[in-house]
Amino acid sequence: MSIIEALWRGKISVCEACGLGNGEITELERLMKTNAQTLCDKLDQSEKALFHRYSQCAEEYTYCIAEQAFRDGFNLAAKLLCEALQQS
Repeated sequence: MSIIEALWRGKISVCEACGLGNGEITELERLMKTNAQTLCDKLDQSEKALFHRYSQCAEEYTYCIAEQAFRDGFNLAAKLLCEALQQS
């Protein structure tokens, strides 16, 4: 099965293992959870609701940025491949 077929059929998930084994990302996730919990413990209900809405927006923003970075990287790789093939 080609890589394109595997990607189409869902056999390849490029984001599934994103960040696994990366100590820096693991530490940032831990700090984010700790700080979010500390903040939530100090907020009243309306402030918690506002913080929750903010967190949802931040997650969506992060997802969109990561998706765009993936697209940009994929496009760059395709352009590099095309250029390399043209020069050979």
